[in-house]
Amino acid sequence: MFNHYCCFRDIITEKLVNLETNGIDTQIENPLEKRVQDLIDYIKQHFTEEVSRETLACQCDLNPDYLGKLFKRQLGKPIREYVNELRIQYVAEELKHSGKKINDIAFDAGFESLRTFNRIFYRVMSETPTRYRESNQVKPT
Repeated sequence: MFNHYCCFRDIITEKLVNLETNGIDTQIENPLEKRVQDLIDYIKQHFTEEVSRETLACQCDLNPDYLGKLFKRQLGKPIREYVNELRIQYVAEELKHSGKKINDIAFDAGFESLRTFNRIFYRVMSETPTRYRESNQVKPT
């Protein structure tokens, strides 16, 4: 039995070396990590819309709780926190480069309430949106 295993192992190793030598990628990607990466890409394109763990879980046919655990394991933060950070990055750029009202920018970014927006903005940026705009707005030349 042991001899068959060694022979089989040697054949597989030789085949893999041949595949790699011929430029074929033999690395097998974890399908769950791939799903999470696909969701990250989706979130980056749709963060201004309603993005919930439940809707994302339906898209990739996973249990919402399990998806949340996978996401946190891969990114080190929950889905909601990641979405909010993307929204705050968007808001920060808008505050620097546009004269739009802060309320309008917050709603454009996908926040559903100003109270939530202000709380999250302060948590991420360590200052209020108004103060951030005052100290970072790009002046037209």
